[in-house]
Amino acid sequence: MENVLLVCPEGRVCELERLFVPAGVPVFISHDVCEARKLLCDMSFSLVVVEPPVSGGSARELALQASSDSGSDVVFLALPAQAAHLAPGLEKYGIYAIPQNAGAGEIGLLMRIIRTGRSRIEALEKKNMKLMGRLADERLLSRAKCILAKEKGLDEEQAHRMIEKKAMDERISLSDAARFFINGV
Repeated sequence: MENVLLVCPEGRVCELERLFVPAGVPVFISHDVCEARKLLCDMSFSLVVVEPPVSGGSARELALQASSDSGSDVVFLALPAQAAHLAPGLEKYGIYAIPQNAGAGEIGLLMRIIRTGRSRIEALEKKNMKLMGRLADERLLSRAKCILAKEKGLDEEQAHRMIEKKAMDERISLSDAARFFINGV
């Protein structure tokens, strides 16, 4: 986990801070919505915890902004009587709503769930980037084949063999060989 932003009422010691400090996670604390928004713009946070009431604006709006703008995981600590009511509305925005009086065990479990989810998302993003790279390479190859078919009168199989031969002879990737034919070098 990178940085954590805790937004809580002034004068209240955020009990959640104790979960992160021993783990060596940098914790930033704000008691004001405007200050929290500035921190969200200036820095990257993997987790934002919002506990109302906070001065300078709506804690709920801040949580919604943090969830949509920053890509951070967001936990909203609602009043115990409101947590069950707020949870469905906030969950559709990717915000975890739990009661303020949740115990350390419940909060620890939530943090593990968030870490697991973030790990899975990162793995999927890495896989997606790899697939996007392969798709871009395929587009280059197809474009080069089209150029060879148009300029040299080759069919697709012959064009592909020509690109492969260039790649083997020059000891370069198929993508680089395709670029060679696209650029007409």
